[in-house]
Amino acid sequence: MAKTARKTDAASPPPADEEGIRVRMYRQGLGDCFLVRLPRPDGAPFWLMIDCGVIVGTKDPEPKMQAVVADIIRTTERKPGAGGFVDVLVVTHEHWDHVSGFDQAKELFCPGDQKQQAGKLSIGEVWFAWTEDPGNELARQLARERKDTIEGLKAVGLALGSAVAAAPPQQSEPMQRTADGIAAILGFFGLEGPGLFGAAAVGGKTGSAMAVARSLSQKPVRYWKPGEAPWSSADLPGLRIYPLGPPENASAIRRADDRDETYHAFTAGPAADAFFGASPLRGRTDSADWDDVLQPFDASVRGATLKDLDAAAKAIETSVGGPVDATDAFFAKHYFGERATELTFASPGFARTVTRTEPGTIRVDQSWRRIDTSWLDMAPEFALQLDGATNNTSLVLAIELGDGGPVFLFVGDAQAGNWLSWDALSWKIGRRTVTVPDLFARAVFYKGGHHGSHNATMKSRGIERMTSGDLVAFIPVDRPTARMKHWDRMPLQGILDALTERTKGRVALSEVSNPDFPEQDFKAFGDRLIETDLYLELRFPPR
Repeated sequence: MAKTARKTDAASPPPADEEGIRVRMYRQGLGDCFLVRLPRPDGAPFWLMIDCGVIVGTKDPEPKMQAVVADIIRTTERKPGAGGFVDVLVVTHEHWDHVSGFDQAKELFCPGDQKQQAGKLSIGEVWFAWTEDPGNELARQLARERKDTIEGLKAVGLALGSAVAAAPPQQSEPMQRTADGIAAILGFFGLEGPGLFGAAAVGGKTGSAMAVARSLSQKPVRYWKPGEAPWSSADLPGLRIYPLGPPENASAIRRADDRDETYHAFTAGPAADAFFGASPLRGRTDSADWDDVLQPFDASVRGATLKDLDAAAKAIETSVGGPVDATDAFFAKHYFGERATELTFASPGFARTVTRTEPGTIRVDQSWRRIDTSWLDMAPEFALQLDGATNNTSLVLAIELGDGGPVFLFVGDAQAGNWLSWDALSWKIGRRTVTVPDLFARAVFYKGGHHGSHNATMKSRGIERMTSGDLVAFIPVDRPTARMKHWDRMPLQGILDALTERTKGRVALSEVSNPDFPEQDFKAFGDRLIETDLYLELRFPPR
């Protein structure tokens, strides 16, 4: 149990603060699902649900997501036994960890063309980003690119499987790491299992989950564009919801990172490390076996001098009993794989021992130099482009509570290109002009982007603009799951540190207690935070 949070039984939700605003973050694992309660003037709640999913590879995902949806049904029932009702469902983007629940708990949702039913969740209206609009030509183009890239990555995975089986350990290890990284990214689209790289992948797919979500709306589905007039309702006087992203620009959608605006420079290496590790697809690794063979373009050779090459030639001359040109010696050793017995090069540029395999001959595995599989080198880049471009289609919303009032920020998994597009937006509301810096300055709630990933929360365009003394942050992340997938920088410590300083310690992760990580300390929240095994809920005082 986390320190100082009020602990309750998830099956018996705590009494409601009838006039207050509540934000509930579910703890299903590594994924997003939020339930926001906004009070109407008569005290009746207006319910806003944002996403419903958990990452591929989660243990027992179906029962977990069914428990989440069942809790939403109980919480949003207008009267006992009538079934739950959510006024607006927001689906931020097409990633499995945001939409899997629509497939895994499908039987608990009531289709939009049916009457509300006991034990099921009905939805008044469904919101998507414009990128999901079948009538939008750029949206269709992006969808085609996504589909083609997914199929291409599946083909890469199949080729890597064959290459790994035929390669020696020093080459198979980095190739396997690349295959695992590709599988992890394809998992965001609901693809998993033994058939992942074959014709029939096991597991759900985001497309089918998105179709279920569309079918739930009792009204025409709304596809938001950035900068449109904010949403308002007579049921919620003074409240406005501003659409910030995704940008209507393919280049911005494809832009995943920014050197100046992301926090990774402080504590993280290249973005690809999160999925593919630091070693290249082929070539040198840090293994002792591979270290026994000197590669000509290895870091230890780049500084080699003619003196070093002469030393190598002299060593080979001694071995073979005759003069050898330095260049011939170099290529004989590194490319032709013959003409040398056991040698030791100990000059400054060369410090390796090469052992013979038969008298008078050295055979060095040079298959890594073949170019017939060189196209595989681009696989990590294509995979990351797919992941980033899809994250950048996230619908981003800012909820303003009254003119000049507090703001709640829900950024989905928006990455750099999405974030950097927002400063071009402004809205004329009566006599005032609302801008994104203005909205950020009044933010009292921030939903951490993409589970705290390095390129999904900006610096000067993000955290540094959140200047309200009442700011709190919820980050939907489960570190044990992230570590299991080798995402060791999720969440990024630099972002946690910046948010902790800005919020005066009011940062909560969705994960439950785990002995491998320090227990979360919620004392900075006071008694505003409710903790159950199923969710964390933050309560805001009546306005």
